[in-house]
Parts: sequence; structure tokens; C-alpha cells
Amino acid sequence: MNIYGYVNGDMTKDLYKEFRDHDVTTLVIETREVNQGENQPTLDALLTGMSKGDKLIIYNLSNLKKTLSELAVFLKTLKERSVELVILNKDELFNTMTDAEFFAFIIDLYEENKRVVQEKSKRSERKNRNIGRPSVSKETIERIRQLRIHENYSLQDTAKMCEVSLGTVYKYADTQRK
Repeated sequence: MNIYGYVNGDMTKDLYKEFRDHDVTTLVIETREVNQGENQPTLDALLTGMSKGDKLIIYNLSNLKKTLSELAVFLKTLKERSVELVILNKDELFNTMTDAEFFAFIIDLYEENKRVVQEKSKRSERKNRNIGRPSVSKETIERIRQLRIHENYSLQDTAKMCEVSLGTVYKYADTQRK
């Protein structure tokens, strides 16, 4: 079993001491200048080399620089490979949870978010709701131009009479006046 430490950014003496206190055998520091050299260590490369029973220690979740969905996929990969993840500095809210409970919470949160997005998408398809601005008929465009260009109505009056926004009046009439 190997114990890996991972830092994305600057390494402090205190952080180094914490990794040493947790018996880290391999410490990977990913610098901000990613991909400067051919052998620049990355989290993905580290994960590829890890095997069942290994442990990955990080300072906090933000150190991974992952979105919620990326984090959930990352945690699932660790779980599938039977790699333990240890977070040294969890937010106070989550300090009462074990690491395993916390990771299960993140994965469940991600899965629930996926279900909500899918359900919203299905509901939108069922309603056959058009997304975006409503189209303006040719007759309305002609009426806007007639009122603005030929009869010199104001933007506001034309918008009210044609039941469209000021932007629509401007788009179809005022750009034609110049």
C-alpha cells in the first residue's frame, strides 16, 4: 500500500508537516504552470498509477480544482479502484462525517443533480416549450417599419401599438432609418 500526497499549487511548511505526519510515501506537487515539461506530474497521471489499497491525501477539496460533476466522477473512480481519499481540512459543516460518508454525500448530490436536470429537460420537451425570443411575423415587421419610418411614431408608441418590445422596434425600424 502506497500513501500519496497531492498538492495543486504552493507547498507550505505546515502542509508538508501534515503530509509527513500522515506517513505520505510519495508527494506530488502540481504547479500552476501545468504542462511546462514532459514529465509534469498531474492528478490524472497519479490516479492512473494508483492501485487497490493505496491512499490519496489532499489538504482540501478545492485543491483538486474540480467542479461538482468532475469531483463526483473522480470520487467514483477512486471508489472503483478501492483507493482511499483523505481530506485533511474539511469544512466545519462536514467535520462530523467520516471521509467515506462525505464522499458518498458528494456522489449522491451529483446523482440527484443529474436526475433533476434530466427531469427538467423531459418536462421542457413535453411542454414543447420554445427556448429563446419569440419570432416576429412579417406583417408585424412591416407595421413597425410603417409606423416608425413613414408615420414617425415614437419608439414607445410603436412598441405599444405592435405589442412588441422597444428592442424589437429598434431592430426592425431604426436600423433601417440610418
